[in-house]
Amino acid sequence: MRSTQHSRSEVWLALLLFVAPGCALEDGQPWGRAVMSLEAAFAPAADRLDPQGRLVTSASYAVALDAPTVTLEAFTLAMAGEAGASGAVFDPANPPEGYSLCHNGHCHADDGSLVAYEDIQAELDQASGGGGGFTLTVGVDETPTALTATPATLTLETCPGDCALPRGEVQTVSVGVHQLHLSGRMYDATSQGRLPSEGRAFTAALEIEQAVDVAFSRAVDRGEPVEVQVAARFTLPASLLDRIELGELLTDPSGAVDLSTSTPFLQDILQNLSEAEALEVLP
Repeated sequence: MRSTQHSRSEVWLALLLFVAPGCALEDGQPWGRAVMSLEAAFAPAADRLDPQGRLVTSASYAVALDAPTVTLEAFTLAMAGEAGASGAVFDPANPPEGYSLCHNGHCHADDGSLVAYEDIQAELDQASGGGGGFTLTVGVDETPTALTATPATLTLETCPGDCALPRGEVQTVSVGVHQLHLSGRMYDATSQGRLPSEGRAFTAALEIEQAVDVAFSRAVDRGEPVEVQVAARFTLPASLLDRIELGELLTDPSGAVDLSTSTPFLQDILQNLSEAEALEVLP
């Protein structure tokens, strides 16, 4: 017969194994804590490149791009609240009515004011009669990052509240794209003569001010790991210059054409960026 002392030891061991994965079982500890990292890259698939390694667009232009540079900001996790809460979850890439241009931790309101993400979430909670929606936004070092096929690791600012997360479920991860700089030379990949045979140089320093997001489901609750790993990667899409009739924009033969102030060019870039799956959470 097994001793009572031995049986009690097994019971205590079972209890320890049961509670070990749980969250916030000690006083003062959060339900969860985000562990966040962010990379950025530009890695077009082989079928988007011509034999010379130039990016081929859907409008049949070949673009010899220098390494694009991007400035990212506002790395954000959006959470739904505890089970049963009915509050809507704020998504910077799809702001509610009355707000636009969400970046760097705030959105532009219709009245011209700047409103923090947290305040917008509070408004949504109040309007829905629910509660528990939560956003965690970490700033990104706004040094421009050169994008290559090898992902670059971006430096994050100090995480507010030590990255503590309340009980609930992470639903969305988003990153703000602040600025984008492109330069290179464009060629007509057809025989239509839309550009000179030697191509035409261009440059563009663009204020993007647009968030990209991705669905990401992770529970923050009892029985779940305390650490919520969120390793995100922003990839500048190969479709960035698709559909743009570049021959109509590059009309100045005197030198490199500056597209920085071209509204049609910027609008096409914004549309292509919004339609691409530019953000992913790595396994």
